[in-house]
Amino acid sequence: MGRFEEGRKEIERAQDLGPLSLIISSDVALYHYYSRDFDNTIAEAARMLELEPAYPLGHIWMGMAYVQKGKPDEAVEEFRKAGGVPQGNLMALALLGHAYGRAGRRAEALAVIQELEKASRTRFVSAAYLTLVYLGLRDWEKFFEWFERSYQERSAFMIRLKVEPMLDPVRSDPRFQAFLRRMNFPEAATAPSKSSR
Repeated sequence: MGRFEEGRKEIERAQDLGPLSLIISSDVALYHYYSRDFDNTIAEAARMLELEPAYPLGHIWMGMAYVQKGKPDEAVEEFRKAGGVPQGNLMALALLGHAYGRAGRRAEALAVIQELEKASRTRFVSAAYLTLVYLGLRDWEKFFEWFERSYQERSAFMIRLKVEPMLDPVRSDPRFQAFLRRMNFPEAATAPSKSSR
């Protein structure tokens, strides 16, 4: 909902109660990420990985922050470590495709789309995963096509529309604003001010 100050207080309380909890640390990193404080996202992800070097969410949040900092090649390495290749973690694979797109590695991003489509023959593959890859490729028509499918599927990705930094390039698009209204968000999304970080 973009209520960052309230969120900060809650996540700090949780961290006080469980300072070694990886899932709470993951939520701290997520709070920083949604607040667009990408340096602290990376710092919290690094802390998680000190506790558990193979923890997938540590690599995922670090990779997502790297994408937002304009370092998609570094993000690729983190998403690989998170299990996108070859382990088959579909969320990590979709984020890997997004990072390939942002890095201008179109053929590799398209190969991820093919991999996700192949996986969909034998298991559930969220439409949101393909949405993310097309977002990375900046293929707006395909992005909005799969965004609609994500909405129809009731993907959990849709609840993040108001605060997800990856979506900043489409925030002013009337089609995106229509999705915010359809999701019953009370107003258009805005990034938090520096004072709320």
